[in-house]
Amino acid sequence: MQHAIDKIYAVKNNNPSIPFIVNLEGKNLIITGNNGSGKTVFLR
Repeated sequence: MQHAIDKIYAVKNNNPSIPFIVNLEGKNLIITGNNGSGKTVFLR
């Protein structure tokens, strides 16, 4: 089943290689690259 993402609130952290981390239903959505280059990794 696919879910649409309505809103994402991102917070900068102290790791420059992982500039944005958000939480999506208990899973981490990590956006890497400058200004969020579109490379995303879902961690379970």
